[in-house]
Amino acid sequence: MRILVTNDDGFFAEGIKALALALRQTGEVIVVAPSAQCSAVSHMINIYDSMRVKKIDYPCGIEAYSVSGSPADCCRLAVSTLLKDNPPDIVFSGINPGNNAGINALYSGTVAAAAEAVLRGIPAVAVSLDAVKNTDFSVAADFAVKFAQAVKDRPLKRGVLANINVPAVPAADIKGVRITEMSMYRYNEWYASHTDYHGRSHYWLEGEYRAVSDGRPESDMTAISEGYISITPLHFDLTCRPAISDFSGYRF
Repeated sequence: MRILVTNDDGFFAEGIKALALALRQTGEVIVVAPSAQCSAVSHMINIYDSMRVKKIDYPCGIEAYSVSGSPADCCRLAVSTLLKDNPPDIVFSGINPGNNAGINALYSGTVAAAAEAVLRGIPAVAVSLDAVKNTDFSVAADFAVKFAQAVKDRPLKRGVLANINVPAVPAADIKGVRITEMSMYRYNEWYASHTDYHGRSHYWLEGEYRAVSDGRPESDMTAISEGYISITPLHFDLTCRPAISDFSGYRF
């Protein structure tokens, strides 16, 4: 396989390096990633400014580029231009420090980069680790390799993204794999008021960002909180079909 690897933390992040090096067991790897930190930018794309692309040195001679754009920009640019003559067979985005389970998937640049591939007809996988400190990406990277090998034999359905979230525990403590649904659980978070050097007030998002079971055994949050790797199939037709008949009942 020809594998495009991207992320939202920047080409310099340890997570993408672990993912790219691990996936070399499965196929040819090309890295196209943001030149700066782009976490939580969701599916933002650059339409007002040009983007700079720089070929960079990467471990093991992997072909790699940094892009002054968002994660979605990286995927769009790679597929449409940089790799146009030899496009990837699959896109892996990650490994993100911090889970992208539940509604985190809506804000995540990691998931958005994979989503951009799916919207362009290319199978894609987002990989995240449920830890933001003292991160050991080896378990998540090893599972990404297993998943890549699995989809070689049984390709992902067109239009479906695999959103993988891995508990931050040693490999021996992983209890297994669950195919899950997206949780709607919200974190305990708030905006704290602070005052800067000039006496001006500003607000900073704070909270507890860890996996907590939402009480639904089938959810991604429950799976990773109980020590299971979660795989959630996502798609991007947002139409609420059960509501179509309700809307048809309105008189305008």
